[in-house]
Amino acid sequence: MAGECQNRARRTCTSEMRKLSSEAVTVAAKTFPILPGAVLVLMLCVTIRGCIVHGGTPMAPFLLLAVLASYVWLTRRFVWSLMDEVLDGGDCLVVKRGTVEEKLYFVDIDDVFDRAFSRPPKLVLQLRRETRFGRTVAFVPTTDKAILDAGMSVGRELRNRCRGART
Repeated sequence: MAGECQNRARRTCTSEMRKLSSEAVTVAAKTFPILPGAVLVLMLCVTIRGCIVHGGTPMAPFLLLAVLASYVWLTRRFVWSLMDEVLDGGDCLVVKRGTVEEKLYFVDIDDVFDRAFSRPPKLVLQLRRETRFGRTVAFVPTTDKAILDAGMSVGRELRNRCRGART
């Protein structure tokens, strides 16, 4: 029965798609971390040069290097992992990051989590199977006109559609 439902869902993914992800926020979120990263690299270079020229303590470059490594890890984990585009195709979502594109059927989505208080606010899809993007997919949703919505109406809609596809 579950296989039949899954096959039916795979056949009904239409070509008319509505965009669910916010393009402006995604572009800003992916380009903004470059500036603080560049400042950290510049500080590291100046500190190392100062240690070499003036014979200062070599501990400062290692501390700055640890801060830089932490910054890069956090940026990769929370910002650069966002999908570039998410489209609603009926019984599936088409997710894109760079040149990689994959269809996620609602029967394959286990749960939808909304991170309204993160900046930027995002939706995280927990998947039942491994994809090219892993078992979780995150994106910044489009927002309604309501100020406090923060795109969470998209999350509610996706959550209800996933539950409906599994029953």
